[in-house]
Amino acid sequence: MNGGPESAAAVYAAALREVLRPYRAGGGTQAALASSCYVSRAAMSRYLSGERLAERSFVTRLREALADHGHPLTDAEYERLIELCGDAHRASGSPSVQLAQLREELAELKQAQDLGGERLAEVEEQAAGLFRELFQAREQAQAAEGRESELTDLVARQRDQLHHAQEYTDSSKPNSPSRPNRPHCCSRKWELSLP
Repeated sequence: MNGGPESAAAVYAAALREVLRPYRAGGGTQAALASSCYVSRAAMSRYLSGERLAERSFVTRLREALADHGHPLTDAEYERLIELCGDAHRASGSPSVQLAQLREELAELKQAQDLGGERLAEVEEQAAGLFRELFQAREQAQAAEGRESELTDLVARQRDQLHHAQEYTDSSKPNSPSRPNRPHCCSRKWELSLP
């Protein structure tokens, strides 16, 4: 291999074979894996030999299939395969292979954008809900402050009325310290003169 497209394809194929090693060591077959990835056994064989370049969508299906078979790829392994896939397709001299790779990358970006847009809409909806709750809480707090002020005024008025009532009660008691000792009006004798 001369360092061009063939070497990029060979590196990609070698990386595919490497991630399959634990699966095969556990007794997994290439035929079963091809079926799980929705490709023919011949296509799987060509991908692993580097004779044909596996698309990005194949790498995603391979990741899912290996996880289903109990041999999941690590994030680093998956990202490396995606990177090597892109390198191999870009290094390919075939415009149709390069175009297919670009289309897959574009589709993934569009899907990520759609998911990002959906997530943004969810976050905006949550923010609007939180704003409504905050506005209601603020209104309730203002109403409570107004009610507290009314109650404070009411307590002050009742305290004043109680104080006046206490003063009145104290002043109406006989020999009250606030009332001088006076004879009752009934204790005087009135003389009536009759003609």
